[in-house]
Amino acid sequence: MRQRQTGSIWVLLSVVAIVIAILHVTGIIKPMLHVAQHSFETIQETFYRRTVFSGNEQYAQYSREMLVEQIITQQNSIASLEQRLVQQELLAQEHAELAETFEFTSRFDRIDSYSGNIIGLGVEQDPAVVILDIGSVDAPLQEGQPVIAPSGVFVGTLIQVTEHRSVLRLITHPNAAVTVSTNHEDKPIGVVSGQFGLSTKLDLVPKNSTLSKGDILYTSGIDDHIPQGLVIGAVSTLEDQANSTFKNGLVDIRFVPGELRIVTILVERKT
Repeated sequence: MRQRQTGSIWVLLSVVAIVIAILHVTGIIKPMLHVAQHSFETIQETFYRRTVFSGNEQYAQYSREMLVEQIITQQNSIASLEQRLVQQELLAQEHAELAETFEFTSRFDRIDSYSGNIIGLGVEQDPAVVILDIGSVDAPLQEGQPVIAPSGVFVGTLIQVTEHRSVLRLITHPNAAVTVSTNHEDKPIGVVSGQFGLSTKLDLVPKNSTLSKGDILYTSGIDDHIPQGLVIGAVSTLEDQANSTFKNGLVDIRFVPGELRIVTILVERKT
């Protein structure tokens, strides 16, 4: 049985070989081979294009994701550097302010200075009343002590002291007041007080005073705990009052309440 099958296969292969030989001799097989080859090349090219396109598409998607990730990373790095730069600028500003304050307070023989940060507003969120992060545990503080900004600019006095916090009332507060003089007059020439929590006014200036617009006012030194010579501000207006022996006006203070960050409390040294 197996011999018959084998013989049949050989007969079939022989017939196929003879047919192919005849087609090859007569030239009929060439067009058929060309068509088959062309069809195979078309299929191969299509498969290659699809494969390459798919790979390029995946690569393009991967590249976009990588690019987005790199952009986000760079943006985060830039934001971090900007934040560090701002912090360094603030530290440099703080150091400069503290240096100015130290230079000013060194002029006083019997006064010690203690710096504190403004950390918030006081009761009722009054912008003219602020809280400091320094208290009686940190320094010998008490109510009435003067508080200054850099270069000896008077900003107000302490009105409350606890162990770790203290409350500063700015000179712009309606209940704040300090007696003032000029650098060429030793005696007091008026009183500066707050007005609406935003500005300061000048009252009780004698009509015969030589004070004029633009003059710089300083603390007179007659108020408790407040030394002479702290800068208040410049006279911006000064007018005579009818039926009064005094003149009054307005004062441009030398600090911006909302921009205060570090202040210094002046403490009389005990002998």
